[in-house]
Amino acid sequence: MLKTYINKRRFVEHELLYLTQRISGEIANITYEIENDVSEIVTIYFQGGFERQVNVTGDSLRLLAIEVLNRI
Repeated sequence: MLKTYINKRRFVEHELLYLTQRISGEIANITYEIENDVSEIVTIYFQGGFERQVNVTGDSLRLLAIEVLNRI
């Protein structure tokens, strides 16, 4: 399970960050975290300080990307 979380973090903080920044110039950063050893949360940080959280618990990389892209 740890390897899955590491792969998701790398995907979010590199490939997905690159993609979202190309789609929208308003994206400052994206992070992936695990809350309470259960919930997987992607936080989208927008220029100007606004942030949005997306619950991606149990998502594959494909579904994770779709959920995040739908929220920007």
